[in-house]
Amino acid sequence: MKTTNPGRNLPNLRLVLMYRPLTILVTIAFALGLAGLYVLNAPSTFTSHAVILISPAPGNPLSAETASGNAMQTTVALETEAQLVGTESVMEVVEQHIDGNSLRDSDALSAIVPSNTQTLEISFTSTSPEEAQRGAQAFAEGYLEHRQNEAQAVLESTSDRLTEQIEDAEEKFQSVTAEASDDEATSYPSHETELLADRLARLNNSLIEAQGLSTYPGSVIVRAEYPEKANELPGWGIVAASVVFGLALGLGLGLVREWRGDLIRDETSVEPLGIPVLANVAMDSTLLTDTNANPTAYEAFRQLRTQIIAEGPCPRVVAVSEFVNEGAAGGSGRSADVAVNLALVLAEARFSVLLIATPSQEAEVRWLLKPSASMGTAEPSDYPPPNGQALEKLRGISLLTVGLDHLHSSDLTASRSFRDTVDELHSKFDYIVIASSAAGSADGDAALLASQSALLVISPGAVTQGLLWTTLERLERLGIAVGGAIFVRRTNQISRIARRGREPKESKQVREYAIR
Repeated sequence: MKTTNPGRNLPNLRLVLMYRPLTILVTIAFALGLAGLYVLNAPSTFTSHAVILISPAPGNPLSAETASGNAMQTTVALETEAQLVGTESVMEVVEQHIDGNSLRDSDALSAIVPSNTQTLEISFTSTSPEEAQRGAQAFAEGYLEHRQNEAQAVLESTSDRLTEQIEDAEEKFQSVTAEASDDEATSYPSHETELLADRLARLNNSLIEAQGLSTYPGSVIVRAEYPEKANELPGWGIVAASVVFGLALGLGLGLVREWRGDLIRDETSVEPLGIPVLANVAMDSTLLTDTNANPTAYEAFRQLRTQIIAEGPCPRVVAVSEFVNEGAAGGSGRSADVAVNLALVLAEARFSVLLIATPSQEAEVRWLLKPSASMGTAEPSDYPPPNGQALEKLRGISLLTVGLDHLHSSDLTASRSFRDTVDELHSKFDYIVIASSAAGSADGDAALLASQSALLVISPGAVTQGLLWTTLERLERLGIAVGGAIFVRRTNQISRIARRGREPKESKQVREYAIR
């Protein structure tokens, strides 16, 4: 079976929620902390609004003498009026009525012209609702007062100018009239007299019209209201928004961390590599012959047995090897757990089973099966063991240990003698199950070469997809057929060192095997 590297895919959110909850919780807590600091330290602001209806007045673009009925001109005139609200001259009028220190903030005041109206909306913002109301009303009234003062000043200036022109015209008219009365030959008023009389009449009319103009600036049609709510979101709204933001950010960070970690979490991480997952077992380091102790795990091993049987006819040699990071030779003992329990369920089905324990797994196998000190061992001169002396049955399976304790190595499994011995015993048993060292290590690969199919024991969350693909590629080059993967989650973490401490002293004696 050709293995292909599927590359890295983004993990789904379920994996992120399952395996990166701390990242999500820390991010949410951080966002909540920032929101709390903001809520506690940021001042609340309030805005009040007042609406003015503007009337035409002398001296401004909306005055009667400049209005032409053009909509664009009216709009520009109103926008101009809005800009005048914040000028220094209006501010001086407002400060005559209230303290102007808080009114000088450039962000506190705004004036807009509502669409299709001749009104002006003045808004004032403050940290106090009372101050906001007072400021908006003061600016509305102060602007109208300033506008009236300006109109009155324009009207007085116009009246004074017209009065001066009238007085000058009257003086000239009297002078021309006196000259005409002295000239007896003239029976009609001179042309100049007529012109002066006409100009004097027009000036008088203009003065009357100017004095009749209204200086009414407009009125406050909507007084500034008392703001009941602050402009900012309420505290609970900010906290809720921070939780949503923190959750989204936490999921993003968790997704990135899970993707960069490239860890094998479940079947979806292995199947793209072309390796089927044969079983997913949650178990402690105990035997599974008692179906009541862990019925779920027991059923998983029975299903594994069915798939092993379906692989091919008996006899068959199956190697169980743990897959760990960096190819550590011993691993954590999960291959021994799976090999022992697989051998037991095969024996339950009335198959003859031989369990071979390599040196790295011998202590684990003996702790699980608790055989006699001599079971599974043989003197060098007696190997292969005569009359089944070292292969006596224990709980329906035969046990054989291979290795040299004082060498702490399984180099003998790489020898031709080991494979010859497996071939010799192959015909005597339906199944030979080898508890091998970790796949990817020299000892583990040597033991796998003697098998017909290999089962990889994977601890979810402990190894990466990239390393698994590299190992599978190496096993493929060696001609080792990988039958599938077994996920094992231990519910009771017992260290191998602790299990070694429980091993009977008799089994710790130095033993030497000569495998021919």
